[in-house]
Amino acid sequence: MKSTEVLKARSLIVEFATLSEAGKTQFFSSINRFMLASPKKRREILEEWERHSATAAQKAQRAKTDSPQA
Repeated sequence: MKSTEVLKARSLIVEFATLSEAGKTQFFSSINRFMLASPKKRREILEEWERHSATAAQKAQRAKTDSPQA
C-alpha cells in the first residue's frame, strides 16, 4: 500500500470512529450489502454512492457560498 493510501485509510478510520452508533450501523449495513453483492450489483452500488457523494458535495458548496461572510 502506498503511503498516500495509508494516510487516506487512516483518515477514513478516524472519520468512522467519530460516527454515532446509528451512523456506524448504517455504515456496516452498507458495507455488508456491497460485500455480498455480485460484481454487477457492486458497480451499481458504487455508482449510487458516487452520485450521493457528488450531490452532498454540491449541497455543501452551495451552503458555503450562500452563507453570509463575516
